[in-house]
Amino acid sequence: MGTLSPASDALGGAGATAEVQRLQTRFWQGFSWGGGAQACQEPGLAGWVSPRSQMRTAVGFISEDEYLEITGITREQSGEYECSASNDVAAPVVQRVKVTVNYPPYISDAKNTGVPVGQKGILLCEASAVPSADFQWYKDDKRLAEGQKGLKVENKAFFSRLTFFNVSEQDYGNYTCVASNQLGNTNASMILYGE
Repeated sequence: MGTLSPASDALGGAGATAEVQRLQTRFWQGFSWGGGAQACQEPGLAGWVSPRSQMRTAVGFISEDEYLEITGITREQSGEYECSASNDVAAPVVQRVKVTVNYPPYISDAKNTGVPVGQKGILLCEASAVPSADFQWYKDDKRLAEGQKGLKVENKAFFSRLTFFNVSEQDYGNYTCVASNQLGNTNASMILYGE
């Protein structure tokens, strides 16, 4: 089976390394990696059928011995990688390995919102992160919590929604959304204003 070493760092992947180990077997001698890199190796044992020797690498992909190493991995390189082991005796054996790149939150959407007094208002904060972000809301440096009168905080894996059921003049102002995970945190400010 393939093994996977952690591929993460506090800056979202710069300098991180992922290693994917090949299928462990003495019978197969050619290995090709899908998802951007392939490598077929010469066997070290006499009597094996000649392998299909081919080598294809992309920038940042290194194949050495029985590993595919992805240097400077980025979150865009997350996904499934495939190792195909083959020779001229039997059908290829394929092993798939999922690579997950961890990175700190990045808030992708935070907009000011205008709402008339007495109406329902919503502030939305969207963040991309692996592992998923935890969200907190603040108004004027005071943390807002679920259950406060007239407010609802709804947190999901990639967004947080702050709902005002009956907007009053006191609700208008600057709000800050903070998204955090084990690798870091970020924040964005938005304004709820009257129309």
